[in-house]
Amino acid sequence: MKSFTIIIIALSLTFLNLKSIRDLNNISFEEVKPSTTEIKSYQNFNNVFDWSIGFTFFKLLYVTELLLVSIKN
Repeated sequence: MKSFTIIIIALSLTFLNLKSIRDLNNISFEEVKPSTTEIKSYQNFNNVFDWSIGFTFFKLLYVTELLLVSIKN
């Protein structure tokens, strides 16, 4: 039961993290006409969040693997 609780906590934290990343990713520059450097920095900003989502997924897999190993032992 303890490991099941840990799995639920890990999953909920991961999905909260993904939701906050998605919310931040919806930032737009509609009010101001962006210059070329602003567009490039915004594209870099999006790339950082793509990496963050991948890293969050990797963390979830790693935590799940650790939990499965601890359950097995």
